[in-house]
Amino acid sequence: MSVTGLVGITVFPALTSRFRQDLLGAGVSVLIGLGTAVLLLPSALMTTVAALAFGLGSGGSLGLALTFIGLRTRDEQDAASLSGMAQTWGYLISAAGPVAVGAINETTGGWTVPTLAIVAIACATTVYGWQAGRDRLVGGRTAGSATQP
Repeated sequence: MSVTGLVGITVFPALTSRFRQDLLGAGVSVLIGLGTAVLLLPSALMTTVAALAFGLGSGGSLGLALTFIGLRTRDEQDAASLSGMAQTWGYLISAAGPVAVGAINETTGGWTVPTLAIVAIACATTVYGWQAGRDRLVGGRTAGSATQP
């Protein structure tokens, strides 16, 4: 998983100039959701596939998130503001994840419900990834109009 995470964090940002960014943003969440869902299948091979898909998606999502900050802002000040907001909220929300998953596991006595919860979150983040990849700058202008008054 770690190796494919390194591949994802390197490859997905490089693809932003060649492919639609909204599809890339949604695609990394799909990889995370599929990688997590495959864990519900009782197969050692599927566990390996899950680790590879999840690693690629999670690495790609971090790489794209940081890349999108620069691509969605007009200047360094906007980038610093967006970066501060996105990383503050992102890390605060994600810090609750392990506690919430552990609590669900303790409550339900198994890993099926927590795994399905992670898949549901991945489905929701697919929409957010799609939105983050749109051709827009902070403030509502399209990226193509960034140099125009």
